[in-house]
Amino acid sequence: MMEFELVREFLSVNFNSFILYIVLMSIATLIFFGIDKYKAITRKWRVPEAVLLSLTAIGGAFGGLLGMLVFRHKIRKPMFFIIVPLAVILYTALIIYVASAPYGVT
Repeated sequence: MMEFELVREFLSVNFNSFILYIVLMSIATLIFFGIDKYKAITRKWRVPEAVLLSLTAIGGAFGGLLGMLVFRHKIRKPMFFIIVPLAVILYTALIIYVASAPYGVT
C-alpha cells in the first residue's frame, strides 16, 4: 500500500503536468488513429496495431477511444474493443485517485 501512496503523492504534486501529459498523449493517439484510418481507406502502409495499443496504454486512452468513435476505426477488433475502454476506465480512476489526494501532506 505504501507504493500507491508514494505514486499518489508524486502525481498530486505534479498534477498539472500529469494532466498535460494525458492530454498530449491523447491528441497524439487520436492523430495516429486518424492517420491509420486514412491509410486503410487509401490502401497504403498502415500504422501497426502494436503502436496504436502502446500509445493507448502509455496515456493516450482517451484519444484512442475518441479515435475509435470518430473515425469508426478498429471498432470490430476484439483487442481494441476491450483494451481501449479498459484503459479509459483505468486512467479515469487514476485521475480521480490523484485528484483526491491532499496537497502538501507528507
